[in-house]
Amino acid sequence: MLSRRRARIAAGALLPAPALPSAAWVATGTPPLAMRVAAVRRAAPTAVARLGIEVTNTGAVALAPHFTLTTGQGMSRYWTVVRGPVVLPARASARYELRPPAGRFALPRPGVRVRLRAFTAVPQTLSSAYVRLRSSG
Repeated sequence: MLSRRRARIAAGALLPAPALPSAAWVATGTPPLAMRVAAVRRAAPTAVARLGIEVTNTGAVALAPHFTLTTGQGMSRYWTVVRGPVVLPARASARYELRPPAGRFALPRPGVRVRLRAFTAVPQTLSSAYVRLRSSG
């Protein structure tokens, strides 16, 4: 009975072990992708049809980013990568052209902050940058 209890305690202690390095990196690490908007193509004065971004992978591993724009705590669907590499090598830069999931992204009212976010699955990372997308009308 005692060995069974020890086995349970050991299993309980080892179970979260694989996630600890990732959790430590998230808590202390810096986002691996530096991003900046380079071009905006509009569908209308208050809507974006395409977004050109420059991305630099500052990390030591290649990453396959997925992009979205957010205006709050929630998240919309990923934008389609029209141009740009599927995998961005370590310490490399590339230009991406993105299309909103619905074909257009309605600009929020003035004063609402818009964030460009990039997610990667392996390793799990999140990078973000505030962007300025003002209505042109």
